[in-house]
Amino acid sequence: MKTLKMVLAVLLLTTAVVFAPGCKKTDNPDNGGDNNGDSYGDVFVTTYTPQDITETTVKCGGDVIVTQGLSLTELGVCLSTEVNPTVDDIHRYTTAWNEPFVCTVTGLEPETKYYVRAYALRGLKYYYGQEKSFTTLSAGGGGETPEAPTVPTGAIKGVFTINGNGDKVYFSQGNLQYQASKNIWRFAENQWDYVGTQDPHEGGPSGTVTGSDNADISPTYSGWIDLFGWGTSGYNHGAVSYWPWSTSTTSSEYYAYGSYEYNLCDQTGQADWGYNPISNGGNQENQWRTLTKDELEYVFDTRATAFDIRYVKAQVSNVNGVILFPDDWSNDICSLYNVNDGYADFSRNTFSASQWITLEDAGAVFLPAGGSRYGTSFYEVGNFGEYWSASCYDGAYYGHCAYGIFFQDSGLGQGYVDYLPRGGSVRLVCTAE
Repeated sequence: MKTLKMVLAVLLLTTAVVFAPGCKKTDNPDNGGDNNGDSYGDVFVTTYTPQDITETTVKCGGDVIVTQGLSLTELGVCLSTEVNPTVDDIHRYTTAWNEPFVCTVTGLEPETKYYVRAYALRGLKYYYGQEKSFTTLSAGGGGETPEAPTVPTGAIKGVFTINGNGDKVYFSQGNLQYQASKNIWRFAENQWDYVGTQDPHEGGPSGTVTGSDNADISPTYSGWIDLFGWGTSGYNHGAVSYWPWSTSTTSSEYYAYGSYEYNLCDQTGQADWGYNPISNGGNQENQWRTLTKDELEYVFDTRATAFDIRYVKAQVSNVNGVILFPDDWSNDICSLYNVNDGYADFSRNTFSASQWITLEDAGAVFLPAGGSRYGTSFYEVGNFGEYWSASCYDGAYYGHCAYGIFFQDSGLGQGYVDYLPRGGSVRLVCTAE
């Protein structure tokens, strides 16, 4: 089922405010009202954070995603001094529902808290987005500005939808790394960082973290490693090879919870690397996780975004990899080439470290090509990226394999299958509220 992102953009300036006191609220289950969410199966409404708040005015708006080729009647916003505003309250709308919608509402009371929701109308049924609030300024200035969402420690602020239910996540600030001698997990300092190897077996480049080397993987190694066999979280969840430094090439030793049928997220969840406390990611157990096969494919192939921009192959700070763009990515931030094209070369999009700051501040995620490991041999470090999912392979090879993604020059694949002992990169996510 193809999902189309309908982004709405009409700017209504200095419109009169209409009050409807005493009217019956239309927010009820038969009318599409839902105070706790913005997803209704076929229609997904998003409320924008209020902007440009003054004593008597505010700029607000929203957008809508529809599926199955549905057509809407109107798109708008509604405001009230009470929670759960509906179209019976102050509201503005446009019939151009398939464009970005932003309006400036005037005539508000100073130093007053308002609640706002975007809405869409299909036939006689209303669909409401999640509620936002703001407080107008006092006559002498001041007032309350809307609170920006709190981004968890260790996360990039871009929000990514991962399934048709509208669930969203933040990506971690960098690839997962581990130091065996102190049993410490952390996220890479920069998104383009990878450990690499000096191993002459392949003659690949060393990575971008000095003093660290996947070739020295061992229980006592004091450097950092970042290529892990599947399910090597360090928790004794039932696998034989569950330590992050495991180099066994026997697939059955890596079974999650001791069985080829289980995914990392099954049972206790402890087979997932994200169950560990991450030192620069909140340092609490079970705050992070690995995306499943279906979620990865949704992020790359299905997700609806403002300008249908999901990913590009790129070089960031001279490192090859893939850039993922958040749901609200704007086409005006930078020029991009071969968008959503897995066959493109890395060199089609190049950004320096200083240029990358702008992209990262807008929520972009970079997956570096950190290579892969098999036992103590290494492959295509700097030219090949392999990232694990939490999903075991359910085909003919059963427990020998798990799903992930891979990319290289002129190639990218989701639903990629590899042997469990293969050392791959790990990029964790956490829930975006």
